[in-house]
This record gives sequence, C-alpha cells and structure tokens, in this order.
Amino acid sequence: TRAAQEAINSIRGKKIDSKRIQVDFASKVFV
Repeated sequence: TRAAQEAINSIRGKKIDSKRIQVDFASKVFV
C-alpha cells in the first residue's frame, strides 16, 4: 500500500540521516 511505502521511505530517510550524522561526527573527531 502507499502508506507502507511512505513508512519504508521515512525509515530509509532516517537511516540515511543517521549515517550522515555518524560521518559528520567521525570527521569532527578525526579533524
């Protein structure tokens, strides 16, 4: 269903955001 697709997209978006935060945090630590 469309609702399920939107839920999956939102979960993927959150995972991508968390990866970006981890990369940003790692770059700050290494710098």
